[in-house]
Amino acid sequence: MRTVLLVLVCFLCGSAAVLAEPVRMEADGLGSYDPEQQVLIVEGRVTIWLEDIEISANTLQWDMKKDTLLFQEYVVITEDNVELESEAFLYNRRAGTGRITEAFSRITADNIEGPVFVLGESITLADGAYYLDQGRVTTCDLDKPHYHVAARRIEVYPEDRLIVRGVVYYEGRIPLFYWPYLAIPLRSDIQQNQLGLPRVGYSTEEGWYLKNTYGYYFGPGAYGALFLDLFTRQSTGLGFRHNYLFAGLGLLSVYAQPGDEHWRLRWEHNWQFGDWYGSFVHTSRQDLQEAGLSLQQDTKGTLYYRGSALRMDAEAGYQTTAGISETQQFTAKGQLSYVLSSSLTLTTEGTYLHRSGTEYPQMIDYLGRLQYREGGHTAAFLLQQRFNPDIVEGKARPNWSSVNRWPEVTYSYRGLPIGTVELSAGHYTQFPADIASWRYAAGLEHVRRTWSPFAGANITHTGRADVRQYSIGETYVSLNNRLQWRQSLMNNVTATTVYTRRDVWGETPFVFDRWQEQQLLTSQVSYFTPQLSLSLQGGYNVLTERYNTLVAHLRQRPSSALRWDVYAYYDLNQRQMGNVAVTAQYRPTEALDVQLGVRYSVNDRTWQRVDGKLKIPLGHRWTLDLDTIYYPQQERFSRGGVGLTWDLHCRELTFRYDHVRSEVWLEYTLNAFPTLPITFGTGDTTSLFSLDDIQDILGVPDEAR
Repeated sequence: MRTVLLVLVCFLCGSAAVLAEPVRMEADGLGSYDPEQQVLIVEGRVTIWLEDIEISANTLQWDMKKDTLLFQEYVVITEDNVELESEAFLYNRRAGTGRITEAFSRITADNIEGPVFVLGESITLADGAYYLDQGRVTTCDLDKPHYHVAARRIEVYPEDRLIVRGVVYYEGRIPLFYWPYLAIPLRSDIQQNQLGLPRVGYSTEEGWYLKNTYGYYFGPGAYGALFLDLFTRQSTGLGFRHNYLFAGLGLLSVYAQPGDEHWRLRWEHNWQFGDWYGSFVHTSRQDLQEAGLSLQQDTKGTLYYRGSALRMDAEAGYQTTAGISETQQFTAKGQLSYVLSSSLTLTTEGTYLHRSGTEYPQMIDYLGRLQYREGGHTAAFLLQQRFNPDIVEGKARPNWSSVNRWPEVTYSYRGLPIGTVELSAGHYTQFPADIASWRYAAGLEHVRRTWSPFAGANITHTGRADVRQYSIGETYVSLNNRLQWRQSLMNNVTATTVYTRRDVWGETPFVFDRWQEQQLLTSQVSYFTPQLSLSLQGGYNVLTERYNTLVAHLRQRPSSALRWDVYAYYDLNQRQMGNVAVTAQYRPTEALDVQLGVRYSVNDRTWQRVDGKLKIPLGHRWTLDLDTIYYPQQERFSRGGVGLTWDLHCRELTFRYDHVRSEVWLEYTLNAFPTLPITFGTGDTTSLFSLDDIQDILGVPDEAR
């Protein structure tokens, strides 16, 4: 029967340390005690707790005079996420030191996939850490690991870090790499990969390259990585990424290629101090192009404050391009919101943009709003200047450049049975027409109403009326209505028809608040089951007397692993078929994923694009993955990458080739340590599988929508 030995009786304790720090112990059987030698011997499985350390063994010999504990025969030591197994453990309680012989340690951490195994002939315990000389580290769980890291000295700090000094990486018995120092974080909040193996490859821009990452870790407030990259067509790359604690957690990242033609520089600083947050980022890049040298520099700073009543956002950026072309742009913007009371809020925001060599070299947007809200009542006082956003976005020449609201007063009430009433008065000035006028407006938004005239039918109506009177004598009236009829025709079949209408009377002197009349009728019929769904949608513009594109979508799920979609559209105005798109996905297991998509122009009888994403296991250890987008008419790829991975149990060897970027590289990774994801393709090219809008999947032209 299991006997529990609680705090040892005082007359058995011959030292002040035992009296000061009671020990809890559990054992399978009673032990024997020698009063003359003051030695306690416990036979059978025994477990003892010393502060945060749990130790169990088949035999315990406790020398009370020396205050030493000797554990023997299948000793297991557990502290936080560290578990050590050994044949013997001698621990001195007075000194807080110990020695473990024939040790085998198992360490777990959130940022490492699986346990880390540390082996050695002996381990010394002191100051809450474990020290091992001439040890080995691996994450391979085989009796004969595929790989291991041999070290002159290994230091284990539970729940903090693993320090390895004089590191040699062995693939089997073959030494491949050497690091003078290696640190592996064990904290859950540190996700940085510290064991980065060299990456070798080739690209047309960089030539052959060898990219090396050396991680270091001095503590949760000081850790990072060093970079040393070698290129045949560019200069050597040097850099570091350092995380630190200075007025809050921060990040400093610098990477440079000092050379005459190609070089990079990036400096990033993030910080937090109480409710204040800030960041500063500077990047510089110089490249040699056919037309000559091009230097691009971008500097950006942000500042945020998050208080209980005050919120503030500020941002400033400066961009320059020198060499082939000369451009300069400075942008500053900010926003502030202050809660004066439970009902009163002050909001201000502003933007300043300066671009050299443009028609509008500088633009200033600002807004100030004082808003009062109580129950259903809302009142606001507004001052604003706004530039036409088309100017900033670089679209066609806009028909107005800016407008001033100085001032504007609005009031709304949501407690009326018929809906919400809105009133406003403001003075407006529009540039460059230099039109100035007071505007008095009243609006009524009708409450959403739904009726069910008969079984399976739902009719919903929303409406809004607005009247605007200008001091120069003009009146502008608009009436908006939206009527929706949703009808269940039969089981799993639903028809939805929406009629949207906007009527406008009168004239407005301002372009920015001019409305367009609208009469649009849209309809959709859909059939849905878990295995099959079909929808057909279209519409008609009464004013332009043109039909919207007729779009059909069919989706079928023959099984949980297979899904395919067919999209098609028909141009009713031109009376001709448009494009047909087909996508399919087959994913029976996590290892096998096949996605194919094509778009075909029925009218032109041409294939417009082909998309493919493949992840196919080749046998038990090989995996092929592919991600490509191809345009047959232009005979070009916008995305194209293929990878072949060899699973070596606890590590992987991957060969990747991106023919769009003309880059090839070989990558060797350890599965246990997170690595940066490999992304295929260039630019923002989106595959058919990522698009949500049916019109985009089909490639419907804007004029046909």
